[in-house]
Amino acid sequence: MEFTIVFIYVIVEVMKRLPLFILFILFSGLLAAGTESGTEYFRLKIQDIISPGPDKFSLENESEITEAELLLKAEEEFSKMTLEEQVSLLFIIHVDGKDSLSDFSKTRLTEIQPGGVLLFGYNISDDPGTLINFISEIKSVSGAENPVKSPLVFLDHEGGWVNRLRNLTWALPSARDVYTNLSFSNQYILYSLQAMMLKLIGVDINLAPVAEPGTPFNNEFLDSRAPGEDISDAVIYSGIFVSAMESQGVGSVLKHFPGNTNKDPHKEIPVMEISKESFREILIPFKECTSLNPAGVLLSFVKIPAIDDNLSAFSPVIIRDILNRDLGFNNLVISDDLTMAAVGLSGYSESDAVIKALNAGCKMIMMSSGNFEEVRDGVLVALKEGRISPVLFREACLSVLKAKLKYGAASEVKSSVAVRSLSQTEKELLILKTSFLSYVTYNFGKRNYGRANFIFR
Repeated sequence: MEFTIVFIYVIVEVMKRLPLFILFILFSGLLAAGTESGTEYFRLKIQDIISPGPDKFSLENESEITEAELLLKAEEEFSKMTLEEQVSLLFIIHVDGKDSLSDFSKTRLTEIQPGGVLLFGYNISDDPGTLINFISEIKSVSGAENPVKSPLVFLDHEGGWVNRLRNLTWALPSARDVYTNLSFSNQYILYSLQAMMLKLIGVDINLAPVAEPGTPFNNEFLDSRAPGEDISDAVIYSGIFVSAMESQGVGSVLKHFPGNTNKDPHKEIPVMEISKESFREILIPFKECTSLNPAGVLLSFVKIPAIDDNLSAFSPVIIRDILNRDLGFNNLVISDDLTMAAVGLSGYSESDAVIKALNAGCKMIMMSSGNFEEVRDGVLVALKEGRISPVLFREACLSVLKAKLKYGAASEVKSSVAVRSLSQTEKELLILKTSFLSYVTYNFGKRNYGRANFIFR
């Protein structure tokens, strides 16, 4: 009797999944006939992803452009810009529209040329072709003549309940679900496929992963966004995520440095009551993962009395002393959104907050409010009056330009060149394929199937 029950259960489970195996076989051959450079590139890349070799977690350096060459190109572009254009580089703003840009946003992007645009859920169409065209429009409005002027396109793509693409493709599970259910190899496969999908859509930089370890003082706020409650969980998970994203030409951003509490900065001022020794421990994942050269680090709005009385995004101690000097990180340092209540409750206007953040070492400012022109003018005045460090300002501008040259519309890495060679139909097909393979990776690699690496081998 027991054997019969087990046998029936196995048959049912196999039958439930049989269509997926059939579909997988069909999808595997969809690009086999491709002969164009872009199609062939992605066909080979998918093969590499789903059959990773022994060096599977190492970053593949697809660009022959060195950091020194990037800096030289960035300096050349910087020298051509007016002061107003340089200031605009430092902002990440939002746009209106879904099928296409609103007239207001189109005019704003043309006149302002911000360093970045952050997509929200209301910008995401449930049709991949529409989203590809929408992002292409964002980039072309500012960068029609010079792609370096195109804004970097940012998206929060963590998975779980921070999942802007849930209506477009298979819904990516949370960090906690992925880390709990998949082997390290299959995590890398999953996030590599997701990175390829983001690249095809047109996203340049993913504001993920959450590198903070789950702790009693932040679990209520972070929930399943943190992979686990041990430092080692955060180190391993974040390292895999960053490696996977960067290997496909998508920038990754560690967040939220230096940490969060259970209080929501959207509503109040979080205060982290922690000793210096414990603070050093929660920084370990950031320290380990900044060595992988991610595109950036996103700052939280939190006060840590044992370290500094300033909010972290306004603290030279947190940014310049700890993040830059001690951790050796000098790529993009991005403030969280200035519209959060923690900023206003600390007594800062938006203009004052931007000036304080830049002097603390921030290199990009996230700003979703409608007061951009006013704030930018305030920064211009502060620069002319010497209230913003010209050295830090120049470093910030060059960091943004380097990111544009590495990840954005002006990028010459192989993945960027390959994407530009694809037709719309080929992009949509590849997005469908990467979404499907992601679904298979997660659902056939779960721990309850032995957390094995048998999926594509």
